[in-house]
Amino acid sequence: PPSNAIAIVVTGVVVATNAPTGLTANVAGRNVAITWTPPATGGTPAGYRLEAGYGPGLANAAVMLTTTPGVAVATAPPGTYYVRVRGYNAAGVGAATGEIVVTVP
Repeated sequence: PPSNAIAIVVTGVVVATNAPTGLTANVAGRNVAITWTPPATGGTPAGYRLEAGYGPGLANAAVMLTTTPGVAVATAPPGTYYVRVRGYNAAGVGAATGEIVVTVP
């Protein structure tokens, strides 16, 4: 015979994050500190994905994951980088910030 019936209650749906805001970089020699503000709307980020590329829209220089709204890189290689940040959670990776250009001498 079949088992007893049980009820399953789903209390929420995970929503993808919106883009973080306020992306900034501070370069001191070859040390780079990048910070941003978590998104005010959309799903809550479980973490962030920083993408850096050698050209606009690329992520071929570095991809870093963090759970805090900022990263510090000591002795970054000299060059010009195009940087953006996305939040992520169980719904996937959210929209990216606008890119900023970071130049390391």
